[in-house]
Order: sequence, then C-alpha cells, then structure tokens
Amino acid sequence: MVKNPKRQSGFTTVELAMVVGMTLILSTLATFGLQSFLRAYRAGADARAIASQLSLARMRASSAFTRAQLFVNANTQTYQVRLDSNKDGTFDTNDVTEGGTYSLSPGVNLGFGAITTPAGEQTTISQSVDAASPVFNSRGVPGNGTLTPYAIYLTNSDNDLFYAVTVSQSGRVNVWQNVAGAWALR
Repeated sequence: MVKNPKRQSGFTTVELAMVVGMTLILSTLATFGLQSFLRAYRAGADARAIASQLSLARMRASSAFTRAQLFVNANTQTYQVRLDSNKDGTFDTNDVTEGGTYSLSPGVNLGFGAITTPAGEQTTISQSVDAASPVFNSRGVPGNGTLTPYAIYLTNSDNDLFYAVTVSQSGRVNVWQNVAGAWALR
C-alpha cells in the first residue's frame, strides 16, 4: 500500500490578511463616496419637496378662492401649507393645515452661507421664512399686493451645497442650485 503525501488545502494567513485589508480599503472609499452622494441627494430632494408644496399652496389658494401660505419655520426647520379657510385675512389656529408638517432631512438647513448673489428675481439675497413665508392669493399670484419675489435657501451641514426655491412675481416656482458661484436652474 502506497501512502499519498499530505495535501495542503485552504488559504494561508498572509493571503487572508491581504484580502481582508483590500476589502476594508475599498469599503472605506465607497462609504465616503456614498455619504457625499447622500448629502447632495437630501438637499436636492428637500428643495424639490418645498417646490412641490409651493405649487400645492398656489393651487389650493386658487381652488378654494382664498389665500394660502407655505409657512417655513426657521427654528424647527419645518414647513407646512396653510389655508386661510375662514377668509379673515390672517393665518391662525382656526385655519386648515394642508397635508401636515414636513421636516427638512438630517444635514439640511435653511440658509445661504456666504453667498451674496440672490437666485431668481430677488435683488438682494434674503430668506423668505417665518413671517415672510410665501403667500398666494385666490388668483395664484404671490404676495400681499407687494409683488415681492420669494426665495427659500437650503444648504447642507458642510455649507458646500446650496439650493434655492424661488417664486417669481407671476407665481412660477423654480428650483436653483449654486454651481461655482452662479445660480443654475434645476
């Protein structure tokens, strides 16, 4: 009877360590890329959501023959559509809140950082939040007769991505992104 020499099977410790090391390096690189993508996605998604709510407020004002407002609360980082359902000219607790209250995504804040150039039709950059939140009349025209263009500015927690949602004097809602210091329509 002839004995076969012992066979070695499996991987050596060095081979396993190299595979684990390369896997860790690649997953670390992928994680940083994914985090950057998610920050950009959240800021853009919030800008589009606010634009949708502004369009809803405009439509609801026209369909209900009353005033509607997208109230943006800077302290709580939330927004909601309000209807002046009792038609008394003010937005109070007796009025209807359309669709509930929405919060900005984690890492997305109201603000425009150090940017000085306004988006849309604004002549000087300013945030249209709290008492200055966008209001539409029963014809879907923004403002209280002042024809002031509205803008809501969003940034991420790193202050390197900036979005603006604007309402023109005619009521058109646009989403803008600041690219290399200039505002571009999205």
